[in-house]
Amino acid sequence: MKRTIVSVVIMFSLAGCATYYTAPENSPTSVIDFVTDMRPVIVYRFENSQCESSKQGDRLAYIDPVYHPEFKYRGPVRVEAGRELVFTMYKSSTTGLGTLLEWDTCNATIRFTPKIGQKYQATFTRANGPDCSVQLFKVLTDNAGGQRLVPEETAIANERICKSKQ
Repeated sequence: MKRTIVSVVIMFSLAGCATYYTAPENSPTSVIDFVTDMRPVIVYRFENSQCESSKQGDRLAYIDPVYHPEFKYRGPVRVEAGRELVFTMYKSSTTGLGTLLEWDTCNATIRFTPKIGQKYQATFTRANGPDCSVQLFKVLTDNAGGQRLVPEETAIANERICKSKQ
């Protein structure tokens, strides 16, 4: 029971006043799946590489695979295609008491321009020490329905790490 209460408190404290991104209606789109084993992870979208807040909602996804194993994988998230997408995957470290430990957070920001109708997968991992990284893949489907991941070569690390103001 205590674990459930603590989880609910953590969820609401992390949720804050976040607005989830929605792709513009009547615009071409692609989809992204977000995957990580870390907890909790919030995916933020930014307007540009200068990290301006998104006008269409700041949050793309929330992932917590420890308390919610089904949340290791979030998606598909529809995004606008043909327009540069800048996003940060942010790992917030939370103890059982719900306090944030700044020394155990990490984030990585990448950018790329999604192609119309393409499916992508963003995988967020912790490197050695405090560093994290995001790898972006195109998801290709063969005639038999099998899927394989191919690195998205146009995805690059952003010059600056974008952080949400939430």
